[in-house]
Amino acid sequence: MKSINRVTLLGNLGKDAELKYTGKGTAVTSFSVATNKKWKDDQGDWQEKTAWHNVVCWQKVAEAAANLKKGDSVFVEGELQTRNYEKNGQKVYVTEIVASDVAAVQLLNAKSESKPTSETRTASKPVIADDDIPF
Repeated sequence: MKSINRVTLLGNLGKDAELKYTGKGTAVTSFSVATNKKWKDDQGDWQEKTAWHNVVCWQKVAEAAANLKKGDSVFVEGELQTRNYEKNGQKVYVTEIVASDVAAVQLLNAKSESKPTSETRTASKPVIADDDIPF
């Protein structure tokens, strides 16, 4: 049986994307995406829950995503990965979405009122209106 590890998110950035380079010069960008869920509780009152997702991009994808800003609406597609490391003698586990294809991170609309330009916002794809999204 073939298995699939695929995550699709449509949400907003919680903070500006952060571009760093490894010791060998490989670009890596990380950012968090918030997704919201709304429902009515048993009393008929609306409830809302926000889930936060860590996203990591490497190489060309990292460079394309580096200009994403807090509040931007984005489409992210990637693979779910859990890694661990030691911090102060304790093992820490991190779950993140690894976006490994340039088309996997798309800016849907910028937070600011002005439209992004190629000089200031090179993040992946052109701005897409909500009406253009097929779901």
